Amino acid sequence: MKTKQVFTWFATLVLTVTLIGAVPAAAAPEEGPAFRPPSPKFSNAVAFDVSPALRDMQPRPPGPPQPQEIKDVRPDR
Repeated sequence: MKTKQVFTWFATLVLTVTLIGAVPAAAAPEEGPAFRPPSPKFSNAVAFDVSPALRDMQPRPPGPPQPQEIKDVRPDR
């Protein structure tokens, strides 16, 4: 019988805490502009490139080892 009483008190406590936590969130006034999701931006294609299939390309012959230093592809101007 005591276990049933403890369970009842615990369930009541959990329900009360849940309801008290949910009421302020629902009653909060909405201030400022409403949220609007971003709209997608589309652009037209400028160019199309075509390359042969990888299975049709010849493997590249081995060359000298690559240098270990880092090279700037686009150095600052």
